[in-house]
Amino acid sequence: GAVLAALREIEENYRTADLTRLAAELHVSLPYLSAAVHRATGRTFKELLLEKRLSKAAQLLRETRLTTQDIILAVGYENTSYFYRVFRARFGVTPKDYRKERGGDFLPQAT
Repeated sequence: GAVLAALREIEENYRTADLTRLAAELHVSLPYLSAAVHRATGRTFKELLLEKRLSKAAQLLRETRLTTQDIILAVGYENTSYFYRVFRARFGVTPKDYRKERGGDFLPQAT
């Protein structure tokens, strides 16, 4: 139950997901919940949340015209430079280049 609740928290509330709050709601200790998630998935809650936020950001870059700044806020980051760093580490390109390479289906084609 607790692990599924943590995974659901990431899935549904990735913007504001908070393991401390969730542990309190589930009446379990933070270390217990943290360890349970790690045991079940092989990754920490933080890593899973980061992955979810980055894949959501990537999707928004591909499928919308939202500015990178709006996307960063939409997925739950205030720190822009941190986001750029982790995005680049994950995808190997900046958000702008990612959009150029992967998105663009919805943008008018340059003639």
